[in-house]
Amino acid sequence: MNQLRLSGSVVQCGEVRHTPAGIPVVELRIQHESVQVEANGQRQVRLAAEAVVIGPLAKMAATLKVDDKVVISGFLAQKSQKNDRLIIHVSELQRTEC
Repeated sequence: MNQLRLSGSVVQCGEVRHTPAGIPVVELRIQHESVQVEANGQRQVRLAAEAVVIGPLAKMAATLKVDDKVVISGFLAQKSQKNDRLIIHVSELQRTEC
């Protein structure tokens, strides 16, 4: 299984670009902070994650601004065949108030 759901704030939002096939793509960077339970204790978690939005949802992603609050859902994959860094491929995107 490869599913991910993450809330956070937009810290970077790229311009819409298009694949050679004409499909819209927007790259995001999301900052997340929370408290998680680990080994029966609380752990403060802070991370920044790269994400990519491809297809019709990219138009909505292109309207995001820095500091907008979002919840994203999707899956993890390598950035490219030559770059094994993980990136979130967004399949659902919601703006939130907090």
